[in-house]
Amino acid sequence: VYAHDAYGDGFKSVLRHLCVEKFGMRIQTFEVDGFTEDAVASPIAALVAVGMNVVHVIATGLEVVCVIEAAVAQGALRRHPTSLWTLTDGISASDLGLLSIAAKDAIDGSVRIAAQGANDENPLWQRFVQEWSTFTPPPYSDRL
Repeated sequence: VYAHDAYGDGFKSVLRHLCVEKFGMRIQTFEVDGFTEDAVASPIAALVAVGMNVVHVIATGLEVVCVIEAAVAQGALRRHPTSLWTLTDGISASDLGLLSIAAKDAIDGSVRIAAQGANDENPLWQRFVQEWSTFTPPPYSDRL
């Protein structure tokens, strides 16, 4: 799920290149153009319709809050069955503090991906890239 702006379009482009072209992964993108309840509802409904359980949100601040609240309301972001959501470093802890209680519960355990360190000189990044293609989710997440 990405914001249709310079940040979101650029981030999506890099992810598509790395995930699809470099590693042969299958991904689907869901564009959000304007962050109102109505604008977010349709992309989230499309995500639900295809059964997506692993989602990366490319947006900032209150945009992410809007996406998370819509995802919880539509059952896309949930504790059971398991779904995994990752967030870019465009969201802060204070932004997440604005979430409803239900959204905070649902997002608990999700991952925030920060841009720092993701370069070819970083040994942890090198290891992540090398091991990603062989990563198998643990048995408790068979729905992912």
